[in-house]
Amino acid sequence: MVKDIIKFFKLSKYSKEFNISWIACILFLGLWLSMQYFITKGVKDDCSDLFVPTAILVMSVIQLLTPMRSLITSKLFCSSHYHKVLSTTVYYLIATLYGLFIEILQFIVFSVGISSKQGTYMLILVAVLFFETEIFITFSLKFFVPSILGFLGLYAFEMLSDDFMKAIASIDLSLISSMFVGMIIIIAGGIVSHITARILYRYSYIKSIDQTQKNDII
Repeated sequence: MVKDIIKFFKLSKYSKEFNISWIACILFLGLWLSMQYFITKGVKDDCSDLFVPTAILVMSVIQLLTPMRSLITSKLFCSSHYHKVLSTTVYYLIATLYGLFIEILQFIVFSVGISSKQGTYMLILVAVLFFETEIFITFSLKFFVPSILGFLGLYAFEMLSDDFMKAIASIDLSLISSMFVGMIIIIAGGIVSHITARILYRYSYIKSIDQTQKNDII
């Protein structure tokens, strides 16, 4: 499996989006770190101010996976015998590993520069949003418009819902316990995405992706 991950990364470098996607991913991470410094000094009791930087952090995974998406949706690669295992397993394994990295990164940052309550909130919230993002990525490859509408609608509801924010903010766990709970949620998202991808594998990629990505692989 490690060899498959390395092979996937090597092949994704041939996507025209590879460089810009990695730059965008790093910029998202940098923006999140900057927002942590300024926002957490005057955060509300329900921690609702932290939703936006949390969403920005989760969005970095979409940038990370963009060149890989270009690869698995290209006509040339679809004919390869590696396609099924890379597009239904390795693709989501990489997303899950990145999510675990995000949880560890947050734990380190929060351990030195943020209150325990706020850190607990963000570790859990990031995991929940990451779970949703993994599901969105799976469905968007086959049913883009319904997926993007549902994804944005869910994000908007969660951002504006006082009950959702209060439910997350009321979680009473230590920082390290929150990290492990978040990791479990992210792993669960990876498993659900993998199973869903295998179920949807027989469906064709949406025409808009097929048309726009056919020239993305050199």
